[in-house]
Amino acid sequence: MYSKRHPILKDAPHKELILGNDAFVRGMVESGVKIATAYPGSPTSEIGVRLAEITEESGIYFEFSTNEKVATEIAATAAIGLLPSTVFMKSVGLNVAADSFVQLSMYTMPGGLVVILGDDPGPHSSQNEQDNRHYAKIGHIPMIEPANAQEAKDYFVFAMSYANKWKMPVVVRSTTRICHQTGLVEYGPIKNTEVKTGYDPNLEGGYVPLPATLKPLKTKALLNLQKWEDLANSGALLTEEKFGDGKPEIGIITAGHAYAATKAALRILGATANILKLGIIYPLPMKKIIKFIKENKTVKILEELDPFIEEQVKMTLFEEGITDVRIIGKHKEQEYVDLMISEYTTARLVDMFSKLLDKPNPIITASSKIDIPKRSPVLCPGCGHRTSFHAAKIVLDKLKGYSMADIGCYSLGYLDPHNQGTLLYSMGSGVPTAAGMKLALPDTPIMSFVGDSTFFHAAMPGIVNAVFNKHRTVLMVIISFR
Repeated sequence: MYSKRHPILKDAPHKELILGNDAFVRGMVESGVKIATAYPGSPTSEIGVRLAEITEESGIYFEFSTNEKVATEIAATAAIGLLPSTVFMKSVGLNVAADSFVQLSMYTMPGGLVVILGDDPGPHSSQNEQDNRHYAKIGHIPMIEPANAQEAKDYFVFAMSYANKWKMPVVVRSTTRICHQTGLVEYGPIKNTEVKTGYDPNLEGGYVPLPATLKPLKTKALLNLQKWEDLANSGALLTEEKFGDGKPEIGIITAGHAYAATKAALRILGATANILKLGIIYPLPMKKIIKFIKENKTVKILEELDPFIEEQVKMTLFEEGITDVRIIGKHKEQEYVDLMISEYTTARLVDMFSKLLDKPNPIITASSKIDIPKRSPVLCPGCGHRTSFHAAKIVLDKLKGYSMADIGCYSLGYLDPHNQGTLLYSMGSGVPTAAGMKLALPDTPIMSFVGDSTFFHAAMPGIVNAVFNKHRTVLMVIISFR
């Protein structure tokens, strides 16, 4: 039995007010996860913090790996070895893991693998706000998306049950708003089963994708997607509801955080709508969606960020020759560019629905005659990075040189008063960026910054390249002591 010392491990029936990320951890506990790996990055970092606290009590092995690719390969291989496994990362972390991630659907994973992906519409803590739902299509991997903390727990359990049943990977897409919201979560029973490990290197086509072996492996991946499409069309994780009183004024298709914001916006406007809430967002339950569209005629599709659902729906309507309906999404809208950017907040949706339904917007935006200065994020008081940037600034100002940035706290050196690190791509890009700039400006002093974690995460290949090719730049490695 689990110790009752930690609230996340309490037996059901029990309700706890917990963070969305904690709800994911509870889902791991309930579904019998044995292996969990990650590289820390907001909005999913707290999952690792909680797992580190309970690893001995729960029996879940957890590690923060060198980077997301390593974490993915460890968890996926453990799942091949019959251990229920999970790996989690932030949005841009999937770019690092992508080389292996896009292969996962071709492998048979008897233990089951669940990938938790923390997307960041906003963005709140990322250098971009890429929509990683596209990766599900690229990798032929099913994806589901919870809309609150309770669903974060429940959807993880759902994902792991089918990942184990069909011996495959499943992605749970979360966002900053879901990971960092607090909600009352009802606990379910804890799965306490011993797992007998093993490995068959030739199971269902094996594990070495080559030109000669690829077809059966990819066929398997596509057939698994068909199973998920049938599951989606059966109504799994699908909710249809009428919101408000009176005759529905519009039909709405949505998922995730946008669902909660949609209901709040409709409530503020006093509007009525039929809502189709999707839980499985790839592959889509297209039969259910088309039926909903035919019944409502005018349908608004609300999704963060790209028109991922919209494009698939419109393609299906075209193929089936359905023309007597109106789909309102992002394409062809006057605010197309704006709709592709940032999250759907309640205030934003109130404005959107007030125009669409011709209702007055009751939200009054306060304005001030005082020009209030913006407060940028800053390095913590006493942080040693401050003196490092100050020293670099003194030297580079004197020599009229430039410094290149890297991902991490040290990217804050770009802001006043340091103004260091003037070009940034991704983790580990500082040294190659400095090398490229030195080629362009051979007589100008060039340096770059990197942190201790990023040094091991992605910087070493660039450093090796710089040494081998004799790029004359300076690298400052900034180490955090705790």
